[in-house]
Amino acid sequence: MKTGRTQPTATKSSRRPTPAGLDAYYKTLTTVPDSISQFNHPGTTFGDFYDFADYSPTFDKLINLIEVGNGEGPIRGVGYFPSYEYYTRALDKGWHVAPTNNQDNHKGNWGDSNTARSVILAQSLTEENLYDALRNRRVYATEDNDLSIYYTVDSAVMGSEISVKKGESLSLHADLSDPTDKSIGTVEVIVNGGRVAAEKEISSSKASVDFSIPNNYSYYYLRVTEADKDIAVTAPVWTGEVDKAGIASVSADTDLPIKGEPVNITASLFNNETSPLTIDSLEYKIGDEVIRTVSGSGLNGGATLDSLGTKNDSFRYTPKSAGSTTIHVTLKGTLGGTSKTYTNALLMQVADPGAVTKVIIDGTHFNDYVTGYYSQSMGNVTKIAADDGTQIKVVADRITPETLKGTQLLVISAPAKSSGTSKAGDAYQPQTFSDDFIRMVKEYVQNGGTAVICGLSDYSDSPNDPYTSAAQVNSLLKGIGATSTISNDEVVDQDQNGGQPYRLYFQNYNTDSPYMKDVSPDQKYSFYSGCTVNAGKGATRLVDGFDTTYSINSRASDSACESGIPVSSPTAVYDESNAVKKKGNVCALAEEPVGNGKVLIAGTVFLSDFEVKADKDNYEDLDYANKTIFGNILDSVKTDIPTTSIASVRATGETGAVYAVEGIVTAGSEAPNAFTDTVYLQDSTGGIDIYPIANGSGIKVGQKLRVVGHVDSYQGDKELKIGSGVEGYEVIDTAEKPVSPVSLSVADASDYTSRGGSLVKVTGTVSDLKKLGGVIQSFTLNSGSGKIRILINGYISPDIDLSGLVKENAAVSAVGLVYMDPDGVCLRVRDRNEITPAGGTDGGDSGHHRRSDDDSSPKKGTVISSATNSTVATSTVGGKTVATVTGRPDSAPVVSGNRADITITVPSSITSEISGATPQHPALIRIEPASADLVSQFDSSAVKTVGIRIRIPSEIVTGKNAGLSLCLPKEVLSKAKSTLKNIVLSVEDAGGKELYCWDFTGSALSASPVSPAADLDLAVSLGPAESGSAEAKIISDNAPGGIGVVLKFGENGLLPAPANVHLYVGGQQGIRPNSTVYLYYFNPQANILEPLPDGKYTVDASGTVTIRIVHCSEYILMPGAAAHSYPVQTDTTYPVGLKQGESYTFAVTASNGTEPALNVGDASVFTASVRRKKGVCYVTVKAIGKPGEVTALYSTLNGKKPVTLCYLFVKG
Repeated sequence: MKTGRTQPTATKSSRRPTPAGLDAYYKTLTTVPDSISQFNHPGTTFGDFYDFADYSPTFDKLINLIEVGNGEGPIRGVGYFPSYEYYTRALDKGWHVAPTNNQDNHKGNWGDSNTARSVILAQSLTEENLYDALRNRRVYATEDNDLSIYYTVDSAVMGSEISVKKGESLSLHADLSDPTDKSIGTVEVIVNGGRVAAEKEISSSKASVDFSIPNNYSYYYLRVTEADKDIAVTAPVWTGEVDKAGIASVSADTDLPIKGEPVNITASLFNNETSPLTIDSLEYKIGDEVIRTVSGSGLNGGATLDSLGTKNDSFRYTPKSAGSTTIHVTLKGTLGGTSKTYTNALLMQVADPGAVTKVIIDGTHFNDYVTGYYSQSMGNVTKIAADDGTQIKVVADRITPETLKGTQLLVISAPAKSSGTSKAGDAYQPQTFSDDFIRMVKEYVQNGGTAVICGLSDYSDSPNDPYTSAAQVNSLLKGIGATSTISNDEVVDQDQNGGQPYRLYFQNYNTDSPYMKDVSPDQKYSFYSGCTVNAGKGATRLVDGFDTTYSINSRASDSACESGIPVSSPTAVYDESNAVKKKGNVCALAEEPVGNGKVLIAGTVFLSDFEVKADKDNYEDLDYANKTIFGNILDSVKTDIPTTSIASVRATGETGAVYAVEGIVTAGSEAPNAFTDTVYLQDSTGGIDIYPIANGSGIKVGQKLRVVGHVDSYQGDKELKIGSGVEGYEVIDTAEKPVSPVSLSVADASDYTSRGGSLVKVTGTVSDLKKLGGVIQSFTLNSGSGKIRILINGYISPDIDLSGLVKENAAVSAVGLVYMDPDGVCLRVRDRNEITPAGGTDGGDSGHHRRSDDDSSPKKGTVISSATNSTVATSTVGGKTVATVTGRPDSAPVVSGNRADITITVPSSITSEISGATPQHPALIRIEPASADLVSQFDSSAVKTVGIRIRIPSEIVTGKNAGLSLCLPKEVLSKAKSTLKNIVLSVEDAGGKELYCWDFTGSALSASPVSPAADLDLAVSLGPAESGSAEAKIISDNAPGGIGVVLKFGENGLLPAPANVHLYVGGQQGIRPNSTVYLYYFNPQANILEPLPDGKYTVDASGTVTIRIVHCSEYILMPGAAAHSYPVQTDTTYPVGLKQGESYTFAVTASNGTEPALNVGDASVFTASVRRKKGVCYVTVKAIGKPGEVTALYSTLNGKKPVTLCYLFVKG
């Protein structure tokens, strides 16, 4: 199983807890008990959280959600990844989670690139109420964006936990509607194991459905399948605990299964219920292929599994291919008269045999820590090795020369010295290494093999020869040709130990040895009850004891290796004459070349589970040096994977097959020219993308890499994926020597089979231009040989503006990587600067405009056509010149995907209309888009977002003699509210540079209690405060360094819905890209700065900041927190609308020890009650007035003028 990705929400820290291991992660989440977490996209790609292991009631309360669908592609298409079966598996494991359907979107159209939605049932759209709904799992997931479901069991809404006795009748009710489909389709009740407990067919588009079923399961959720195959699933209602019966685990007898080699698979069944479980069948599947089916009667012991009983079902399976293989196991049976289904799964990472390093551990002699004394103590190294692409096998029956063929490392510990019984229950007698065994090991080592031979102290020896560690190990060492030996003794240290004189931790390392690579001086070499090593001729001491370490004869024997020194106790006072090895002369580990091979000789079994931990107890702990040394030994014998040309990998590489490639980086890991966790590599034969290499890894274009990975694909694009084991990458040349793109015809570049992954250049004319938020996302290049799509990920060099260059019918050249995605073959741009005018740009202008450029004047090659359908009418009002622009679209709307874009260009002639204006007598330019032109765009069911781009002459942008008013008609807002569609209004200069952009979502407009009663003036001004003004004074007194800018809106008052406003601030004093800024509301009456609930923002690399606005007035933007601001803040400032009798609770915080008076303005409309707890004031307001009445929640300090915290509405 693999871990998977989780997503914590509603935490006060922006850092996600990332300690090693799921258990540690869950424990970290307990420190933020109010957080909300989700199992993200479970499946084979990112993991299934070890099959949702580590369940506990405590952890269960911390995970609230699970994705049942994810991806940016169309539903049921490439790029969309459903995972409904994992939802059921998590529920069956006991997790109380609700389903969501979201996106992992790297292209744009965030939130609506497909029709999948996560629907939350909340009392209101406040942040706290939304979080409350998520915490309590009032959620359903749907692939149909307007399918409505309200589901209850015994009147308890989805997500609830209720207590109902087994067998009692349950009343399930659901109200469903889908206004855009003829019928709802099939409604099913899903219970444990994914069983369908009941179902009904609904032929209308709106209906209520009821089910009455006995409570024989622990959870019940609805699955709706529509005629077009769209699926929706609700959160369950839980009526009890999951059955304590089923499949406890599915396991394999090796941590590293290999393609073509048999593996023993075991399903462990259990029944902890009071009734017997009758098993009907047990089925094993890989994908759609059934690999084994066994009836209950065919199981060992028959079909009945008694209460508190267990049984196993085992079989041999030979993996057919390398890569991830999941075996799904389903048990069907009857418990207490009710049909049951139980599931479990085993994920195996099947290795390519050509990439595996093999290690044999001798278990044929009931060896110490293997199959005899302290048996079954090699599990940790086996797991660690498997994670590193090495298979360790303990051979307990017979090792032959054939066994050792292809084996890179042989591990042998001392044989049994006395009789005993292993943990497996095997009785054994003392053992010796036979002559045949010694000759076989000699042949193995002399021919180039590496052996690790481990002794042990004489404390565990038999008194009779030859059953001592020294006698057996030394006979083996001598027989294979080594000159080193071990002593018949026990190593002790009374001054430096771990609590007992023979429990030792050494730190004297031979750092010149490659076996000591990466061993830290602070690491300890664990050495328990061991013997000394006598390094022979040509041998190298690797680990030594301290100056205070010596050895004794702890047990007498008649062994030929006996030292003749009197027997002594580890606790006896040191007597040099009674020491086998004197103080300061103890070697614990040595290495000796033998023939063409090597032997490592250890005084203990230094790689046992006691010395090598697979997982740390604490994240900060250092591993024992034993683990590092063992890793270095494995590295020294690792299978060498030959380098293969990239073209061969692309042409013949099968999915899962492991290859090594070398090449030059053509797309690196560093922003702003990096793809998400992906680099591209190219050799003389072709190119390929490598995934994952994390962004920020320092991989630069032109460097040379060696990569070992397995063949995989993502959305149809072939890639070399770096997994575990031997797979990884290294930079083999840091010099940056970039390769040049190959110039190809469009037809040749479109040949994915030959050119996939390669860096190429194509030239053609532009068509099918697609934008998002005014930024080009893709376009098509056409030539006589064909056409190809040019794809520009939004995060690629986002500060480069192409709008002046890439226009319909313009001739351009583009450099990129040949790529495949759900829309077909395309060119994936690595740098927007590599899109240039056709014919090259040597000595000329590229036509690019940098969004963060402080100079807003037009650039050569970026002037937009002045063609416009808008008209200007000039009048004089109160002595002021007013130029009114009736904005009409320049051309027909551009529809791309589910978005329609309209461009309105203000005529350049307007500058002459206001030429007489002065700073003392400024003009007013009022832009009024024709509402009919805009409203009609909302009528298409395919359109979800209407984009309105207003282009203004640069003279107006930079001039000081004219104010600006920008009207968004109320009819447009009302239409967006009623149709649940989005509005994006952006203002650009004539060169296409975006100055600011408004973003209203249809869902926010629809949910808002505020109706669009008038046109909105969306003009924005941003700049320094006027000298001597109140704003200048408050900035001087509060802003760091006295630096701040004033943000003003043409509109004044409450917006009809919260909006995101994107502002270019890169040219403002003291505000830099990638910096943090603080936004405050300037209250001119009280002359104070009021903090906002979400007033801390980050300026992006292009110099743009996105702020959230609910009320238009005057704000101050600062590069640091204000020195003084109003000390009272509420958790929301957006108006709260409640029906008569409903209540809402605000959390109001007050800093500096202040205690504000909190009340409502009109007590006949809302009442207010206040309770204070740990520095927070909880204000509960209740609507008692008539629909339409309005008041506000106020804060008053020390008798000063009240400050408005939030408006309150009574809803109809």
